[in-house]
Amino acid sequence: MGNNQVKSSKLIDSDAVYNLSFLDEGQFSKIYKGTLGPSGHNVAIKVPRVPEHIRKEKKLVKVHIEEVKKLMPNIKRANHENIVRFLGVSYDDFRKEVWVMPQERTNVLKEFVDGSDLATLLGNPSLSPGLRSPERRLAVALGIARGMSHLHNMRYPLVHGDFKSSDVLVVAANYTPKITNFGLWDFKHFFVHQTQGVPITGIKSDEIPQNDPGKNHHSFFNPNQAPEVILHKERPTLFSDCWSLGAVLLHWLIDLPPWDLQDLCVRYRLRNNRQLSALKNAMRNDEDPSVLEYIRDEPDLKFLRDAFHYSAIDRLSARKVEDELLKANQSPTWTNIAFHKYYGQ
Repeated sequence: MGNNQVKSSKLIDSDAVYNLSFLDEGQFSKIYKGTLGPSGHNVAIKVPRVPEHIRKEKKLVKVHIEEVKKLMPNIKRANHENIVRFLGVSYDDFRKEVWVMPQERTNVLKEFVDGSDLATLLGNPSLSPGLRSPERRLAVALGIARGMSHLHNMRYPLVHGDFKSSDVLVVAANYTPKITNFGLWDFKHFFVHQTQGVPITGIKSDEIPQNDPGKNHHSFFNPNQAPEVILHKERPTLFSDCWSLGAVLLHWLIDLPPWDLQDLCVRYRLRNNRQLSALKNAMRNDEDPSVLEYIRDEPDLKFLRDAFHYSAIDRLSARKVEDELLKANQSPTWTNIAFHKYYGQ
């Protein structure tokens, strides 16, 4: 972004936020809830993990702030019912931390407390029994596609960059999905890659702890990422977002992740903690994600195969995914297939 945007970007006064309490912890940041005065609005606050040596260096702290200010003007323009809007950023001089605040008028705090993210719902469906209905599941998928389509079709398109199921909040009251953490790739790249020298798409030793992938490591192995990002560490694009979108949607709709990583480890004769290496081998051989085998005979979902082309420009756009899901949502065929698959009736 240009310098004019940077100069015009203002930080929110961190002293105006009070009643802070811990809410949740993500892969890249901790999430708190607080009250923004004098309006008294509740806000959710994401506090990225900042390396200790940056906290102590004034010059690096200044760069730290400027990098955040560059991001916000475009991120704040995203305004859609399936997007979590952001209020802005604040810098806490005492803690030497940057706070990224979701917009309070979207009631995002209530979404964090009363709803859940898609990854949690996939792991524990009993948290939201209302989503057992195939129609509800497809409606959530359609909302996710609409949110991503909005980001990609803005006047200045926004790339999510690291899309995964935990980046979708589902509001408990009406099951509306909302995409969050978009546009933060540069932010992660600045802190993780430049300041720590660790590739953002993999673990430094190319190994993933078997029971704790990514935790306690400054790394972001996301098996939903496109081949060009995982293999060649290219900057994410709208095309790589579409691969990730297809992976998240299929995981949600048929309850299977894009890749069977344990099977890849067996086939490539690698230990189970070398899942990233196994995935890279599969991608070098242009293998299709294993989940595609399960949609071969489902006419209303097989269009998603086109999201997984190894040629990036041949992939489905987010708008096309939205259009196809809208058609499927209006057809009883998908409902019958899904109901039989999930409930055996």
